[in-house]
Amino acid sequence: MEYELLPLTLQTVNWEQYIKICLDRLDSSPTRCLDNIGMEPKDSKAYYTTLVNMFGDDSIKHLYYSFLGTTSMDTLLEVSNFTDLKMTNKELDERGSFIFILSGTLCQWITAIPSLCSSGVRKDTKQLGNRCLGFLEMFGLKKYWSNYEKVYSKDLFILK
Repeated sequence: MEYELLPLTLQTVNWEQYIKICLDRLDSSPTRCLDNIGMEPKDSKAYYTTLVNMFGDDSIKHLYYSFLGTTSMDTLLEVSNFTDLKMTNKELDERGSFIFILSGTLCQWITAIPSLCSSGVRKDTKQLGNRCLGFLEMFGLKKYWSNYEKVYSKDLFILK
């Protein structure tokens, strides 16, 4: 069965305030690193880049990502058994489809993704993990799973 998954929340920033506070308190603009790589201060990828540049990798504790999707109860049970992500769900129909919200800090996602993309979980759970990882990579977070190799089997992969 094909299930849906969409990012529900993304990091947003009040760029004007963020720049002003950093200039006032740190004598440096957080966007200077963006200028050096030709990136505009407009999205969560830029925000993440400035946080890590200004405050180091420890700043990832303050990044939070949520997804809204549909799946089966079996997949939701595996997610809750293998990760510490926060989940809320509601049954959609008597066939066992559920709508869910899945959320966590970047630290939680860093540890959850390898579990969701492993050979030890069902196909639907791998599909969910693959799609979450795809979005997280699109948000500029690919480096956190760069030590893993994606091993493909048909349209899905596991992380090794």
